Amino acid sequence: MLEFIIYQVRYLDKILYIGSTRIKLNIRKSIHYYYYRNNGTCEFYNYIRKNCDFSELIFEEIFRKKIRNVEKYKINEIEQIYIDKINPICNQRKAYCELLRNGFSNNEYQKKYRSYNVVCGCGSNFKKSSEFAHKKCKKHKKYLECVKIN
Repeated sequence: MLEFIIYQVRYLDKILYIGSTRIKLNIRKSIHYYYYRNNGTCEFYNYIRKNCDFSELIFEEIFRKKIRNVEKYKINEIEQIYIDKINPICNQRKAYCELLRNGFSNNEYQKKYRSYNVVCGCGSNFKKSSEFAHKKCKKHKKYLECVKIN
């Protein structure tokens, strides 16, 4: 059994963010502080930098539950219920999406898409998620030059 915590981050009377974690809340707070100090780019860190100081934030546990490892997606469902109910300022992405794409949940679809194998004309094999990086490699660039010449 894994213990999950759903927490909210408040500044004054505003709820900025709702998240979930399997680690202790003070450790999760330290991780947020690291990204805040090291130019994390999500809306949450940008909002803090513009509007307040990290030391002014209040991290509060709002839900705790033990869940079997195979059911850990359920914590995202519960987190999404809190996000929808409270509507925090900085949550950009959904924690859980029930919508199905081609018969798969959103997370399953992304895993399948990212693990899709691609065989390039240059002879390389790579995962679909690595296609952008592959197109920058030397082998692929040489292949494109040869194709242009012929």
